[in-house]
Amino acid sequence: LKPGNVMMTRNGAKLLDFGLAKPVASATNASATRATEQKPLTQEGTIVGTFQYMAPEQLEGQEADARTDIFALGALLYEMATGKRAFEGKTRTSLIAAIVASDPRPISEIQPLTPPAFEHVVEKCLEKDPEDRWQSAHDVAEQLRWLGAAAATDRPSGSGRPFWAWIAGGLLVATTIALIVLLRRGGHEEATTPFYSSVLAPPEAAFVFESAPMAMSPDGHAIAFVVRKGAEKPMLWVHDLTSNLAKALPGTEEAAFPFWSPDSRFLAFFSRGKLRTIDVATGSIETLTDAGPAWTGGSWSREGTILFVPARAGDMYRMQIGSAEAPRRVVANGSFHPRYPVFLPDGRHFLFSSLAEMSGDPKSGIYLGSLDSPATTFLFRSSANALYAAPGWILNWDAGRLRAIGFDPAKLRLTGEAFTVADNVQFNPNSGAAHDSVSNSGSLVFRGGTTTFNSRLIWFSREGHELGTVGADANYYAPSLAPDGERVAVDISDDENNGDIWVVETKRRVASRFTMHPADESAPVWSNDGFIYFFRHLGSATAEGSDIRRKKDTGIAADELVYHSPELMWPSDISLDGRRLLLGSSRVPESVFAGGRQSDIYLLSLDTRKAVPYLNTSFDESQARFSPDQRFIAYQSNETGQAEVFVRPIDPAGGKWQVSEGGGTMPQWNRAGNEIFYISPNDRLMSVAIHTRPGFGASAPQPLFQTAIKKGLGVTYAVSADGKRFLVNTLVEDANASSVTLLQNWQQKAPRK
Repeated sequence: LKPGNVMMTRNGAKLLDFGLAKPVASATNASATRATEQKPLTQEGTIVGTFQYMAPEQLEGQEADARTDIFALGALLYEMATGKRAFEGKTRTSLIAAIVASDPRPISEIQPLTPPAFEHVVEKCLEKDPEDRWQSAHDVAEQLRWLGAAAATDRPSGSGRPFWAWIAGGLLVATTIALIVLLRRGGHEEATTPFYSSVLAPPEAAFVFESAPMAMSPDGHAIAFVVRKGAEKPMLWVHDLTSNLAKALPGTEEAAFPFWSPDSRFLAFFSRGKLRTIDVATGSIETLTDAGPAWTGGSWSREGTILFVPARAGDMYRMQIGSAEAPRRVVANGSFHPRYPVFLPDGRHFLFSSLAEMSGDPKSGIYLGSLDSPATTFLFRSSANALYAAPGWILNWDAGRLRAIGFDPAKLRLTGEAFTVADNVQFNPNSGAAHDSVSNSGSLVFRGGTTTFNSRLIWFSREGHELGTVGADANYYAPSLAPDGERVAVDISDDENNGDIWVVETKRRVASRFTMHPADESAPVWSNDGFIYFFRHLGSATAEGSDIRRKKDTGIAADELVYHSPELMWPSDISLDGRRLLLGSSRVPESVFAGGRQSDIYLLSLDTRKAVPYLNTSFDESQARFSPDQRFIAYQSNETGQAEVFVRPIDPAGGKWQVSEGGGTMPQWNRAGNEIFYISPNDRLMSVAIHTRPGFGASAPQPLFQTAIKKGLGVTYAVSADGKRFLVNTLVEDANASSVTLLQNWQQKAPRK
């Protein structure tokens, strides 16, 4: 019994490969059957089996019985609960010694919220002496049934029950009960109860959830993820649930928001401003159309129609596979932002979510749309996306829970009461999408946890060594260091991504609220003369556009208006003399498909309070930063097909130099002006030595260290005055995104009529 022999099927877990499941006359017989798995450690000939899951009596050459399998079950449960093997060793000898004489590290040390009763079950399975273990699989099953029932009913009111109190009692227990029953009964019973299991990231890799939710195929046989492996660029992987194997899809680097074709053969995805498809079997890639940033997913009908939203705050469009006709608008943006379309079974109607500008705006919710009419119908309030599941359910995230609501796809109306499908499901407040996906066959995959994008402000050396933290973990964006390096201004946002500016002392780690307006405030920039500049996004609930404001860094005086824009604008940098601000601007173009503008750069004179365009081409230009001598501006642009870092003189007509290679974002200058830093596509911090006199010149980029940097508005790291330390807004949870939960037969949770 080992992980490699436990396979997931539509009907639950199956134990495969019984090549070793028979009495062996002599455990040291050199002609014994070869072990079925050679990795991680398998000794052939003398001891038959995979060492990590073998009981002490097996290793000592004694007779094996049912209690030997219970030891292996305990090792399997331990690994499922912790992600680590119960026993480890650098050599076969040290591994055998660990199994025979050492106890594994307590589960609660690795997963602090593990239920004590579950830990007791595993510890008793792993007793060295068979007489001290559970004596039969029936004993273990009874303990797990009791634990599962206790976890399902013992929920303190308002406790916000954490992941392991529920999932260890539900996911792991249900999995192991099913496994034991299959062992005892031959695996012939159909699974009729909700069944949990885990899907792991590929070895030495991590799932990327920040801008790339997972996608389960309609037939329920596969899950598509964006995966980062080592220093490679993130790309699409597909995990085949029938074989329990995962494979990378080359050519899908920097993919985002994948979605499947109805026949589960193709994946559509967004990459570098294009909507593309890939044949999962052959790897053949086709580019369908321009698609802008396309942060908000898509849907593919059986009739070959694709719905997608090419701009984050834009209209929804439709296109036909195989047609040369340009995409056509289906839903206009209006005063809310349509996103995440999902076709209904008739192929004509679809669900979509709308996230209004202001947090709590009543326009935010789930809507019903049609290919045949521009009219839309409001269904219910929500700040997240919706999924449709046959034969008639809408799945929607609500305050950490995944809820199912009855829906009649023929009459196009809600039916019945909602019920909870899963607790503690993660949600991305930045994109308005929950981390879940559902198939047509009753399978659901989701990522467990609470706040998705909590981050930590961590100081790193140039070599990547951690030097300390600033403040507690929070939903941070856009850190800006004070000129003296003693404080950092940063956006701390709530669960709906509505931000306020806070000031954190870098030594004492004390945080003080700096702004308190109900509107979203972010992108702080600290000037040498003691002001913090920031933007206030007014949104559709009050007045369109945004304000650039400033406030003395003492925090005492009221803030003052510097500049009002009818568009979304935010400060990205201020000149050392305090006379000019660089502004980023985001607008909905008149025609995304004609190459309309998305992000532009403006220069705002603080003397005249007038802003003029610096760069507003047909490409995305953003994240501009002044050089210390105020002669040049570094920025990022996608004019080459991917984001790269460029430098121009203050007069944009004076030339242009590309600084990054192979992609780059978030440029920063050092205080001396002889080095530019940026973030590579695989999130590595890069350094480029430069000179600006007599003219501009740059050396080849050099890697400094790998980050787990959090993406968001503006540059999300800061550089110390001496250029030797970096304050990186570091993702806490996504840095080790290694597993998700697969839930089958979730419909069985529906209330009985």
